[in-house]
Amino acid sequence: MTAPFYTVLSGAIVNAADPNQYANTFNGTTGTQTITPTAATNSTAAFIGYLPSPPTGDQFVIGASVAGDSSTRLALYVRGDGYGGLWAGSGTTITAKWYAQSSGWVTPQSITVQGALTVSGSTSLAGLNTSGAGTIGGTLSVGSTVTTGGDVNLAGGGHYWLNNTSINGESVKSLSLYGVAGGAGAADIYLVNNGGGYLYAEVPVGNHIALREQGMTTGRGFVFFYNSNNVVVMQNDITGNQPFGWKRYDGTALAELKGNGNLYTLGSVNANGSASFDAFHLAEAYAVAARVPVGTIVCPDDAGQLVRCTHDACPHALIAAAEGGYNIGAEDDHTQFMALTGRVPGLTTDSIPAKAWLTSNGAGGVRALRPGEHAVALGFALTPSDGTKVLIFVRPHHYQEP
Repeated sequence: MTAPFYTVLSGAIVNAADPNQYANTFNGTTGTQTITPTAATNSTAAFIGYLPSPPTGDQFVIGASVAGDSSTRLALYVRGDGYGGLWAGSGTTITAKWYAQSSGWVTPQSITVQGALTVSGSTSLAGLNTSGAGTIGGTLSVGSTVTTGGDVNLAGGGHYWLNNTSINGESVKSLSLYGVAGGAGAADIYLVNNGGGYLYAEVPVGNHIALREQGMTTGRGFVFFYNSNNVVVMQNDITGNQPFGWKRYDGTALAELKGNGNLYTLGSVNANGSASFDAFHLAEAYAVAARVPVGTIVCPDDAGQLVRCTHDACPHALIAAAEGGYNIGAEDDHTQFMALTGRVPGLTTDSIPAKAWLTSNGAGGVRALRPGEHAVALGFALTPSDGTKVLIFVRPHHYQEP
């Protein structure tokens, strides 16, 4: 950087006969020239480096070197874009720059912070290396690697994102939390919310959340997503119609859901859908002309659809059951579960004692069989009726009341 420059003196010179010797310090003349700012007539600066014309590139203005240096160790300079800056180096090469831009201070090199780092505004870095704690009160945008030996605290509800290349087969602009191999033990990654709220993994509508092994090439693994009906779906997205499996902490297989829908379990299957008496049954979905309240007695019409039963002691009567227990098929606007066995409520306005055998009353409810009556019993009363319903153990069969 040898372009000519001028120095403008605004303070006194000590140990010099006249101001002309001030320039000798820049021309190799021995001796120390000292500027005393307190004696300056212009108190804003002791001296000013002056370039006669704008530079076309980085231009040295004022600096410091050590004998034998081939490059300035510390210098104020002017860039080709007109902004001023500071450079520093080893005496042979320039290793770091810090310069002004319209957005603020900029450095093209990495920053190493050995103490606390506090950022109150937006910050854009090519790399960030902190060996202590970092506190970010604004936005941090990092285009490369972030290395921290302490905590990174995103204060003020800030955001953290990466615009990075692939680490483990991800697409560009992916965010990776990556446990580096090596060292003692496994590399664990913890996502902890000590605030008492939820821990969210959130993606836009139509996208998926997947868990998979490293390097998997046969699918996306264990996938969560919403389908078009807003149903939460857990999908085994591995090529080959693979099953789901559940294991205990010690590796013992507990259950497996095959790719064809068959479920196999090591133990028994229990359904405890409700603490009330209306959800412990085996039921099947049947076509209905219109849905009816749970406990209503129904029978088929001429079209084969179930309707509210108006027949006394109907041999074709069924009881509408609630969801819960074991259900075969699925309900919708045109189907409804009917109890095959188990305990369900039946509608009634009669006073029915416990253990009485029950049949249809011709009004969509049940009644007790009369003495000597022979009819199809839907089941028997487990408890006395309460004026609106009675708890029934469903066991249809022909029965004659003594």
